[in-house]
Amino acid sequence: MRLKRHAMHVIAALAVVFAADGISQTYPQRPVRLVIPFVAGSGTDVIGRLLAQRVSESWGQSIIVDNRGGAAGNIAAEHVAKSPPDGYTILLGNIATHGSNPSLYKKLPYDPIQDFAPVTLLASIPPVVAVHPSIPARNMRELIALARAHPGELNYAGAGIGSGSHLAGELLKLVAKINMQYVPYKGSGQALAAMLGGETSMMFTSMLSVAPYHQSRRVRVLAVSGNKRLPMAPDIPTMAEAGVRAYDVEFWYGLLVPRATPAPIIARLNESFVKVLSEKDTRDKLIAQGAQVYGNTPEQFADFIRRDIAKWANVTKSAGIPQI
Repeated sequence: MRLKRHAMHVIAALAVVFAADGISQTYPQRPVRLVIPFVAGSGTDVIGRLLAQRVSESWGQSIIVDNRGGAAGNIAAEHVAKSPPDGYTILLGNIATHGSNPSLYKKLPYDPIQDFAPVTLLASIPPVVAVHPSIPARNMRELIALARAHPGELNYAGAGIGSGSHLAGELLKLVAKINMQYVPYKGSGQALAAMLGGETSMMFTSMLSVAPYHQSRRVRVLAVSGNKRLPMAPDIPTMAEAGVRAYDVEFWYGLLVPRATPAPIIARLNESFVKVLSEKDTRDKLIAQGAQVYGNTPEQFADFIRRDIAKWANVTKSAGIPQI
């Protein structure tokens, strides 16, 4: 009798294995919808569309881009969290949806940990510190010394309260122990225009946004976040090289699915997107956007998300940013 029960358990286990293998071999059988939490033409959208095109070509199956902007990404994240966990609705999550929003909103319409299964970290765009040329600082040490000598006099522009550009500045204030004033604008374009016009002292933004102004000396880029120099701007030192070792900000992008999505589908998505990220043409196009290219395991991405949520919770609390 005991032997019979053991045999039945083995048969059941094998059935699960074969069923899982069958799912991974047949998925996807119809178009997959990639939900992007920002409008068409945004940096998130550009990266999402590039990867969607590459993966759909490798599958021979369409990936339809679905832009659902609003509420700093919460609308899109809620939609995917409540979608069927069948692999046909996936989210291009980012620093907002699965990083800073949990500490910026009193009540999210989704749980960033419990409602999602991470697939892979795709890429990130590390912000650069760009200052108006009237600011007498040619490197980060001089900028920090200037801020300490004149507390509260330097200000920095950003795209609204709680935006990535805002939080990047708050983290520098925290780790460098300096006092600067934040000036929010309705969007990153307006914030950049304000800095170019000398209304504000500086900005935390992408190298792609300020590259032409850096080349024409209308702004001075002092450093880039992260531990790697950007291939598109190899002359710009990292924050660590510039002496600010505790500073690390990444405007990141990653793939997530509803929590109950079968493991074989998650594995298939991970394999497909990581493979595309390893291709030279894809990497070159992402690097041209000022991005660092990743591609890791679901477990590694899950750890990354937990660390990012904890980091921004500390920053928003220290900065006294009120919850929405």
